[in-house]
Amino acid sequence: MADPLEILRTTDAPVDPDPAFAARLRARLARALAAPEGVTVSAPTVDLTSAVSVTTPAAAPNTALTPYLAVSDARAAIDWYTDVFGGALVGEPYEMPDGRIGHAELRVAGARLYLADEFPEMNLQAPTGATSVTLHLAVPDVDALVEVARAAGAEIEREPADYPYGRNGAVRDPFGHRWLLDQVAPVPAGGDGDVGYFSLWMPDLDRAAAFYGAVLGWTFAERSPFARMIEGPTSRALVALDAPNAGFWPEPRPGAFTSRAVADIDGAVARVRAAGGRSTDPSETPYGRSADCLDDQGIPFSLHERESGSPRPALNGTDPGDVAYWTMQVPDAARARNFHAAVFGWTFVEGHAADGWQAEGPAPMTGLHGGHPQADLVPMYRVEDVVAAVERVRAAGGTATDPEQQPYGISSECVDDQGLPFYLGQL
Repeated sequence: MADPLEILRTTDAPVDPDPAFAARLRARLARALAAPEGVTVSAPTVDLTSAVSVTTPAAAPNTALTPYLAVSDARAAIDWYTDVFGGALVGEPYEMPDGRIGHAELRVAGARLYLADEFPEMNLQAPTGATSVTLHLAVPDVDALVEVARAAGAEIEREPADYPYGRNGAVRDPFGHRWLLDQVAPVPAGGDGDVGYFSLWMPDLDRAAAFYGAVLGWTFAERSPFARMIEGPTSRALVALDAPNAGFWPEPRPGAFTSRAVADIDGAVARVRAAGGRSTDPSETPYGRSADCLDDQGIPFSLHERESGSPRPALNGTDPGDVAYWTMQVPDAARARNFHAAVFGWTFVEGHAADGWQAEGPAPMTGLHGGHPQADLVPMYRVEDVVAAVERVRAAGGTATDPEQQPYGISSECVDDQGLPFYLGQL
């Protein structure tokens, strides 16, 4: 007979180093270099064992460990896991000549799950009675999901209850598999997701300092041969931290990076992983506890734990050169809204552009725009005279569109002399 696992037998092609790991490592080094002079920063060990791999319905990447379930009725199991756990089918199931499902892939809470019908002739059978494996699933409301599972025919092995390690409950699905449902901490109200630090990743830091100094009037401090810290004026609009609030970091591909403040970093890390992103475990730094993350569409960012009562940044900056707005350009705006709502508690309203969305919650203000081939983060800088600023961009070797009147002010779309896009806004 045909082998139901034949579809998985493919040749592994050479790949580049994991870009998510590289981005997190660069971000960690950048923040370490930004520490106040005289501070000795140890080299932390990056622990990725508990990170959830990024997956998309179109192309689920390989992960270190993926559960593969044998079930008595694969078609019914697919329906059950999508209806009860909110899973999404990735591609079409592989049907064997005899009608059994030989392979199906689902994305459940951002993680990858395989399943297939039973093949007793290959010693692949669904559990009957006791099982030796428990699947853990992080959910926002254990009590509600247990009731949904109960109504859908699950056996409740442990009613939801509070334990020293959190609230959870255990269910056995109709196909014999045991699930421990762990409750993820809710998003605290107000302030989660504010930008406390940003860096621009550039191939040539000296060119970048010359360009942005000419265009925005930024001044810089050289903390090391590998970083330039922005001294002014943009730092005045950001959350006060012991470390400088903005800088340049060397990177072959230009990009922008933010560190966002949260009240409870342990809860925020759990929410990142549950929403389909990746995160290191929180670690102590000279400027507080932080974690390096990647969202579920590939934008790297960091989390840092804000102090109670610390000031929030201005919504649109206050001075020329301040960041007034952040735009997340993403392939899928709906997924991005779901991710950031789950992690930071943001809500969204439809913007003026097609598939554009304004986030309600973070400062400086942040928006999403869907339909892009790759995920990028694009800042808008506040200027007093956008016409004069456009002339400075062009004189410094960048490109800029002619200024246009928008509902919020006059703006121009620009690209610096190393290929990094940004906006100018006369607000």
